[in-house]
Amino acid sequence: MPGPIWVDPERRSYQALGFASGLGSALSLKLLSNARRAKAAGFSQNSVEGAAMQQGGVLVVMPDGEIAYRYRSDTAGDHPPVQEVLAALEGAVAA
Repeated sequence: MPGPIWVDPERRSYQALGFASGLGSALSLKLLSNARRAKAAGFSQNSVEGAAMQQGGVLVVMPDGEIAYRYRSDTAGDHPPVQEVLAALEGAVAA
């Protein structure tokens, strides 16, 4: 990635974007399906670091501040399609 990648340890951007957090998102029924899929693919979780109840997300921001891609994970194991993220990154780099 030739552009900058930012992190936000205080999670201010995370909260402003309304990304999921809390027991309801961490322990949903969809989690069981996601865990089975991950295990079948050979993945396992060995530890938890940081905010354990925080769900993930992906944000690709253009140089002018426009959001080119936004994905909000609803529960643990909910990930965006990799091809969508790569396409958004390629578009951002081309801009």
